[in-house]
Parts: sequence; C-alpha cells; structure tokens
Amino acid sequence: MHSITANTFRGERRAAAAGLLKVLDCKETSGKPILLWGNERTELPEEIIPLLSAALHAMSRGQGVSLITRPEWLTTHEAGEMIACSRQHVVDLINEGKLKASKIGTHRRIKLDDLIEFIEQEDKERDAAMASLITHTEEMGGYDLK
Repeated sequence: MHSITANTFRGERRAAAAGLLKVLDCKETSGKPILLWGNERTELPEEIIPLLSAALHAMSRGQGVSLITRPEWLTTHEAGEMIACSRQHVVDLINEGKLKASKIGTHRRIKLDDLIEFIEQEDKERDAAMASLITHTEEMGGYDLK
C-alpha cells in the first residue's frame, strides 16, 4: 500500500486548482482528455476524471488530499479498514456468503473489485431502505407541520 498526501492548498495553488476544476467540469469539451507535459502528449483514461475532479474540489476548498493505493488482493484486516468495520466482521460477512473471498493457504483474501462491488451493493440497499422510510413517513403525515 502506498500513500501520497498533498498539503492544504492556499492562495495561488488553491486558485489554480479551482481553474483546473472548471476546465475538467466543462461539458462542452469533445474528445479524450489529454495531458501535456513538455513535448509529451498523453491521452488520459476516462476513469481517472472522477479521481482528478474529487481531488481538485478538495484542493479548491483549501483541503489536503491523500491518495492511497491498494493491492489487487486484500487481507481481512485491510478490507475491514476500507468498510470501517472489524476484521472479524469481514470474516463473518465471508462466512455468511455476503462477501466473496478466496483462501490462500490458511489466509482469506478479498479481491479489491469484489470489495468495491460489495460496498456499492450495500450503498444501494441502504439508499433503497432510506427511500422506503421517507415514503412511509410521508404517507403517515410525519413531515406535516401543524
């Protein structure tokens, strides 16, 4: 795992980040994003745009940004850190069949893509439950002010 942290951005750096963000968020551009570095011209994959956008949003607000890389296969401890739970809860999720994992020797490993898929599915289920709760509350007149 690697970690890179940019200090908080102030003054000119903050304004530069805000300017780049405007360019990045511009929907009128056509074609693929290009990085120009000296005489080098490199086409950027579209998947990198949300990452750059999130970093530039934070920088334009004067916040620091950290980037952490993860290996393709995670330990149960690393998976727990990513979903903010204990290693044992990750093991329980695996044993319940809610999270895919492979056994390598005596150790369980979770593929990063499977963990991200699990997180996205949990988010969808939570959003659906919240929408259902809101609908039910509205039907019961819970938001009416009297």
